Amino acid sequence: MRMRQLTVDMLAASRDLLLRNSAAGPSSVFEIEETIDALQDAVDEYLDRINGKSLPPEAERRLHAFRHVVDDIERIGDHAVNIAGDVLLI
Repeated sequence: MRMRQLTVDMLAASRDLLLRNSAAGPSSVFEIEETIDALQDAVDEYLDRINGKSLPPEAERRLHAFRHVVDDIERIGDHAVNIAGDVLLI
């Protein structure tokens, strides 16, 4: 949930930068990205430890789905960084 909220914040900052040329946008986007990456690493490490245990099929399915959600959230953050970076080039 923290990753999700941080990503929403990154998208808002990128949007503001794109539409309003907000000066605070780029720095906040790039700072949040570092946190998102660290959270993804921590979650992946935890999921790897869980995956090494014997799990019922339903739990394995959920673990796999959760890993995809975490990766997708991180990827959305990457897109916010790309938007902020591209706007700086304009």
